[in-house]
Amino acid sequence: MTTMKQKKAVIVCLYLIYSLTGFASEMPGSSIEHYYFVQNKSTLIIYGTSTLKDWKMTHQRVECQDAVSIVDNKDLVLQHLSFHAKVKELKSDFPILDGLTYKALHADQYPYVVFSILSAKKLTVVNDKGKGIVVGLLTIAGVSKEVSIPAEAVRLSNGLAKVSGSIQLKMSSFGITPPTALMGLLKTGDDIKVVFSLMYRRQ
Repeated sequence: MTTMKQKKAVIVCLYLIYSLTGFASEMPGSSIEHYYFVQNKSTLIIYGTSTLKDWKMTHQRVECQDAVSIVDNKDLVLQHLSFHAKVKELKSDFPILDGLTYKALHADQYPYVVFSILSAKKLTVVNDKGKGIVVGLLTIAGVSKEVSIPAEAVRLSNGLAKVSGSIQLKMSSFGITPPTALMGLLKTGDDIKVVFSLMYRRQ
């Protein structure tokens, strides 16, 4: 069990981190609320097009290696945001498309889609909402690109907070050939939209 001494040490370390990054007030009385990741309420969705119909693939078990904090009831801080989704857990309504996608993304060799923030980000929350641009490294099929993602933070009821965002991409920019099937009858488009929603609970 965690001792009181250990809890105090954690609080001191967190305060030092926020002070050094400039996101916490220099006054010792800064109010910091800590929110921790809730996996079963977080999703990653990829939208795309094809010659037959538009499609989407959903991942219901995104993994995240960060907590967020709200400082002085106004600034939501993303400190070391990093989340990843297992490629073979992306599912659509078309099993054929799923298999083609796993192959196109070289899922056996590169099993995860990964996003890692490059620097700590502060989103100023007004009326329980905040917006900003999050810059990070997105890795798909073993290819990493620096991307800027418009993100929104919303403080919800019941001690929850949500961080969400979306970005338009081209598969070809990550060295991916858009999948085809049925002797060319099914051809997916190069353009995709990646949407993430990460849920956190106050502790």
